[in-house]
This record gives sequence, C-alpha cells and structure tokens, in this order.
Amino acid sequence: MMMTNFWNLSFLVLGIALASSRVYAQTEASAPQKDSLLTTQEKKSPFEIAVIVNDEVITNYDIGQRLRFMIATTTMPRTQETMQKLFPRTVEMLIEEMLQRQEATRFNYRVEPAEITAAIATMEKEQGKPEGSFLKFLEANQIDKKTVEDQISTQIMWGKLLQQRIIPKLTVTPSDLARANQQVNNAEQKVEEVNISYLTLPMTMGRSEPETKELATIITQKLREGANFRVLGAQLAVKELTHLQPSWIPMRDLDPVLATKIAASKFPAVFGPVQTPTGYQILHVLGKRTSDYRVNVEVFFKEIIMTLAEHAQKSEVDALMLIAQDVRRNPGTCTNKDVATVNNIDDLQFKVNYVRTKLSDISPDMLSLVRPLRVGEVSEPFASPDGIRLLKLCEKTDLPSADVDEKKLTLKVKEQKFRQEAVKYIRTLRRDAFIDMRL
Repeated sequence: MMMTNFWNLSFLVLGIALASSRVYAQTEASAPQKDSLLTTQEKKSPFEIAVIVNDEVITNYDIGQRLRFMIATTTMPRTQETMQKLFPRTVEMLIEEMLQRQEATRFNYRVEPAEITAAIATMEKEQGKPEGSFLKFLEANQIDKKTVEDQISTQIMWGKLLQQRIIPKLTVTPSDLARANQQVNNAEQKVEEVNISYLTLPMTMGRSEPETKELATIITQKLREGANFRVLGAQLAVKELTHLQPSWIPMRDLDPVLATKIAASKFPAVFGPVQTPTGYQILHVLGKRTSDYRVNVEVFFKEIIMTLAEHAQKSEVDALMLIAQDVRRNPGTCTNKDVATVNNIDDLQFKVNYVRTKLSDISPDMLSLVRPLRVGEVSEPFASPDGIRLLKLCEKTDLPSADVDEKKLTLKVKEQKFRQEAVKYIRTLRRDAFIDMRL
C-alpha cells in the first residue's frame, strides 16, 4: 500500500501542521545508507552558488539537502531519477522562501529559537511521537537539521508578516456577502472556464538559460505548426520536458493579460514561452466552456483505488496508470463493487468505496476534478497517498437553501481574500526580484 511518509511537512500561515501516516520505525528502517543518495548538486562543489536572489545566494548544498528532505517525506522512489524530476520544483520553492524571508526581514520580523523548538514539538505531539523523534528522522535520512529549521523559521516569519500586514486590511463588503450567500444557497453561478495543459522545460545542468529559452521557442513554434503536445519531448530527445494533463481553470483565476489574450483566441491555441524562476513554460489552451459553480449539492461517488507497493518503481506506476485508463472506460455499476475490466480485484490490490458528501466539503484540488462530471461519468485517474484513484459520479442532488450564519460567512470570505492577497504578494516579490540562475 502506498503511504505518505512520517514527516511530510505542511506549513500554514497561522500554524504548522504535520500530515503523515507511516510509523516511525518504518521510516527509520528505510533510511538510505550513508552517501547512497548523493544528488547531482551535492556531487558538485557543495557551496558553489546555484542561484542569486537579490543579494543572497542559494548553493548546491541547499538544493541537495532540500531534495533529500522532499524524497524522505514523499512516496516517490529514492532514486537519482526522482531527484532530477523534483529538481525544478525544489529550486522554485527555495527561491520563494528566500523572497519571503527577505521581505519579512525588511519589516523587522524575527524568529526566536524557542519558536522553532515549539513548532517541532507540536509536530511530534500531533503525530503521537516521542520528543526528539523528528531530529532522529533527519539524522537517519542524512538531512542537515539547519535546512529544515530555516524552512520552519521562514514560514513563521512569513506568517507573522501576513497576519499583521494583510489581515487588518481585509474588508468584507455587502456585495461580497451577497455573492457568498448565493453560493451557499445554490443560486446559479455561471463561470467561464478554459481547458489548459502546461508544458514545462526546466533549466538543467549543462544547459544555460539562453539555450533553454531557444529550445522553448523551438518547441512553441512546432506546437503552433501542429506537433503533438504530448510526444514532442520524446521527438526532440528532451527527457526533462514535462507535460501536465489538461485541466479546467476558471478564467477569473488567470492573469488578466493572459485571460484577455485567451478570450480573443480560437482554440486550440498555444501561448509562450513564459519564463519562470526555474525554466520556461508553454500553455496549450484546448477549449472554453461555461460551468455551474454551485456547491450546495450532495454527490455520491464510487471510488476506485489501485494501490501500489510502498517503494514502487516508475515502470510499475506507469503500468498501473494504463490499467486505470482501462478501468475508467469500464468502471462497473454504481450498485456493485466489481470493476468491469478486472477479474480478480484482490490480486491487483483494488479497493472500491462508496462516498457521499457535499461539494462544499471537497478540497479545491479535488473539486476541480469532480465539478465537470455528469452522473455516470468517471474522473481522470489521479495520484493520491493511497495509490491511483478514480471517481465515478453516481448521484448529484441539489440541497435545499439553508439559513446562513453571517459571522461564519464573513470569516469564510475573509479566508478566501486572505489566500488571494497572499498569492498576489509573493507574485509581486517574484516580479520585482533580481534572480540569477547559475545552474
């Protein structure tokens, strides 16, 4: 069974929470042997500058240590291939954290050692683990504790800044409450969405930023000429070219300039390349639709879970995804746990559950998957801590209007606005920063 690792950190603005399900003994037993997972960055001069962010630097050592930490706290196999895949996102995270730390320092926010100690103690307590077990986990996985302490410190500082500089400025207008009340009470909400897929080309060792830009421009041109978006990476022998499955995104959530360009386009359309802190991104817009964004709706799902071994290899994951696509075409009925294309569910470690819930109780990421489904339709396969999942929508029922607690509604609107402002803040810091990639 695929499980999340014990120390999977998730830092929130007003608190630090730890999400995990693996017992500590398993984590300790699976720790790598000394130097068995030296990353490409660590094999280079460890304190060589990899990225300059304004007047501070990120070194090869910083990147290597964060990669180790990410590997230790995910279900991904402990291989150099995994390191390479995580590399772009790791660099991006470190850049973002450095910008957060610089901004918090500019406003004289500080973190005392006791605050970091308390945060670690909270993690251990929430997981029912003994005092000191977190540091033992880091040691067993050859992770410098300063790497994680710096991450915790940055998140605490950033949280203080947002809490004191953003929250007091948030206002909730009568029109805000009216819109929120409409949503709760199931008033029809027509929202324009676009179906977008992203192609990401990261900068890597051995390819400079100008070379990456040139290659991204070539790829964009080939896409506009009709090349297959999914297989282009293989055709150009660019292994690190990442293609993400298309997803429906509300137009209102896009950058206004991009949204204007998309609105005036014929589909399919290709946009880019757009530079990111770690490379270039190309957007493939497949189409547009109008969706009903009501959330006061009860849904009933048939949930199909295909579990994987704890340290499954990429070939095993790919094979299971192929099976999942077959299952998606023939998921069986909503009244029977059988899956039409599978003869022996137990041998393939399949699980079938039935779930009844409200759309308003589903996480935003999951909601984007299930909102477009009509009764009888099945979601695209998606990865989860338990394995590969699919959801078949069996029932969808409008719920009656409910009396709304104005205080709770106001708090909900403030939370939404807070998240939006926090995202805008970091985007502004990125836009104004000097970032020099030397990878």
